[in-house]
Amino acid sequence: ERSQRKTYIHLRNSGIIQTKENLEIIRSRLDPTLFFKSHRSYIINLKMIAKIEPWSDRTFIISFFNSSVNAYLSRGRSVIFFKLLYKTRVNLYYNFCVR
Repeated sequence: ERSQRKTYIHLRNSGIIQTKENLEIIRSRLDPTLFFKSHRSYIINLKMIAKIEPWSDRTFIISFFNSSVNAYLSRGRSVIFFKLLYKTRVNLYYNFCVR
């Protein structure tokens, strides 16, 4: 998560690492089959997705297992995201909620 010129990395154990590195540098170190830039401020772990809910016009809120932190899936990234899930057939245990 990128906020106020800082990057926050949320860990499985609820810990948080704070750094000044930008998301592109961090993303270049991550496995692209497991991580996805869902919004200009978020890189998400595809295997940690618990729920995807519509937020507004083609924008979604993503919830994660064992976390109170949510991430946005932007309108521009949503089509790519769902195609990626279909193409890679990532074994996700998520609930897609429709309003």
